[in-house]
Amino acid sequence: MRSRSPLSRTRAKSPAANRSRGSRPQRAIAADAVSVRAGEAARRELEQENRDLSRQLRALRAHQRSLEQARAHYADLFDFAPVTYALLDATGIVLKANLAACRLLNVERAHLIGHPLLPFVVQPDRHELLEHLRRCRKGKNKDMVESEIRFSAPSSRALTCRLYSKRAASDEREAFPTVIIDQTQLLALDEARLIAERGKAQAERASEIAQAASSARDRFHATVSHELRTPLTPALFAASRLASWEGLPDKARKLGATIKRNIEFEARLIDDLLDVARINRDRISLELDTVDVHEVLREALEVCSSFAREKNVAVTAHLMAEARHVNGDRGRLRQVFWNVLSNAIKFSDAGGSVVVRSVNERDDVLRVSVRDSGVGIDATEIENLFAPFDRRPVDKESRMGLGLGLSICKGIVAAHGGQIWAMSDGPGRGATFAVELATAAQPQVEKTAFAVEATADARRLRVLVIEDDGDSSQMLALFLSEAGHDIEVASSLGAAIRRLDEYWDVVLSDIGLPDGSGLEVARHARRMPRPPQRLIAFSGYGSDDDIRASREAGFDEHVVKPIDLDQLLSILNGALARQVEGR
Repeated sequence: MRSRSPLSRTRAKSPAANRSRGSRPQRAIAADAVSVRAGEAARRELEQENRDLSRQLRALRAHQRSLEQARAHYADLFDFAPVTYALLDATGIVLKANLAACRLLNVERAHLIGHPLLPFVVQPDRHELLEHLRRCRKGKNKDMVESEIRFSAPSSRALTCRLYSKRAASDEREAFPTVIIDQTQLLALDEARLIAERGKAQAERASEIAQAASSARDRFHATVSHELRTPLTPALFAASRLASWEGLPDKARKLGATIKRNIEFEARLIDDLLDVARINRDRISLELDTVDVHEVLREALEVCSSFAREKNVAVTAHLMAEARHVNGDRGRLRQVFWNVLSNAIKFSDAGGSVVVRSVNERDDVLRVSVRDSGVGIDATEIENLFAPFDRRPVDKESRMGLGLGLSICKGIVAAHGGQIWAMSDGPGRGATFAVELATAAQPQVEKTAFAVEATADARRLRVLVIEDDGDSSQMLALFLSEAGHDIEVASSLGAAIRRLDEYWDVVLSDIGLPDGSGLEVARHARRMPRPPQRLIAFSGYGSDDDIRASREAGFDEHVVKPIDLDQLLSILNGALARQVEGR
C-alpha cells in the first residue's frame, strides 16, 4: 500500500484544523473585494470629476470666446460709433480715441493717442479746456462735467463742440471718459431756425401791416366814396327835376339835362375807381342767379339808345342764341354789356353802325359779340385794351374818362368764369368785342313784372326818410311829396328810433348817421310788431362788405348814392305792388 506524504498526513490530521487553516484566505478575499469596490468607486468619481472639469473647461472656453467677441464688438462700437469718444488722463493726454474723434480732429490715431488734446483746440478756448480738466479732477465719480469748446477744423470755421467728461472708476490711473459732440451743424440749424422764426414773425407783421393797410384803404375808399356821392344826390335830384319840369323853358330843361348827364358821369367815375380797386384785390362779389342774357342785353340797349341817337349811330340786335341763360349777377352783366355797347357807339362816326349778336357755337357756351364800324384798333394796341387806365382818344372834343371800363369788364367776366376779347382788322376798319359765358339751364317759370293797378288812395305811401344831409333830405322830401306820398324826415338815429314806433310803408335810411349807424334802424324796425313793407338803405358807402352788412341787418335793398329819380320811383312802385297785392 502506498504510503502518504507528510503533507497529506498533516492535512488529514484534523478536520477542525483544516477549517482553521481555510478561513484566512476568505477574509483576504473579502478585504480585497472591498478594496476593489472602493477603488472602482474612486475611479468612477475621478472620471466624473474629469468629466465635470472637461465641461467646466468647455464652458470657460465658450465664455472666453464670448468675452473676446464682446470685446471685439465693443471695439467695433467704440471705433465706428458716430459719437466722438476719447479717454483723457488728468493732464489732457489722449489715452484712447475712436475713429469719429480722429475724423473730427482730422488726424490719424497714431498722432492722437498719447498726445495732448490741447493743440487741437483753438487758441482762445484752450484755457477753457484746462479749466474743464480741473473741474473733472475735482468732481466725484457720479459728476458729469460739461463745457463748450471750439476745435480747429480743416475749413476756415472752427467746430463748436460740447464736451461731457466723467472720472473713470479705475485705481491704476486717473482717467476721464469724454464724449465730444459737434454742435456746429446743430447751431447752424438753430440759427437758421431763428432766422426763419424772425422771418416768419416779420412776415406775420408784414401781413398784419398789409391787412391794416388794406382795411385802412377800404375805409378810405368807403369814406371818399361816401363824401363824393353824398353831395351828388341833391344835385342829381335837382337836375332831374329841372330836366322834367314842364313849366320851364326848353333851354332850362336842356340845362337841367346837361347837369344831370354830367352828375351821372361823375358817379360812374367813382364807381369805376372803386370797382377796379375791388378787382385788383379779388374782392369783387357776385349775387348769382339764373339770368336771361337777352333781357340784360335789351336793358343795356335801352340805356344806350339816347346816346346812339345823339351820335347818329344805328344800333341793331340779332339775338339768335337758343341757350341764353347763364348763372350770373344780373347787375354786373348789365354793366359789362352797357360798357361794351357805349364804347362801340363812342368810337363810331356819325352815320356808323353797331351790331349786337348772340350765338351758341356749342350748347354749353353763349357768345355775345358787339361789332362797330368805328375807328378800329391797331394790332399793337389790342393787348393793352383791358389794362387799367388805358385810354384811346376819339377826338379832341371827346371826354375819354379814366380808361377803366374794359379793365372792369374783364374782371367781372373772369369772376363769372368767362372770357372777353377784342378783334380788329386795323385802324379805320371797326372792331369787335366778344364775351363768352357758360350757359345754364332755363328756369321752369319765367319771372314776370307785377302790374300795379291801384286807386289814387292806394298809391299814397307813408315814407320815413332818415338822412342827416339837409340838402339830400329836402330834395327827397320835395320829390316824393310831389309824387303824392306822405313824407317825414328824421336827421339822426335817435330821432329815427322814436319815429319807428309808428307804422311806415317804406323807410329810406342813410347808413352814416351822426349818432350811430343806420344799420340799427333796420334791426330795430325788424323787431317791431308791424315792420315796414320795405326797408331801403341808401348810402355813399357802396362796397360789397357794406351791401352785405346792410342785408344782414335787415334792409331789403341797398342803393348807392347818388339815387336816380327813376330808380327811386321803381323802388316805390315795388312797395306799391306789394301794398296792392296785400289788399
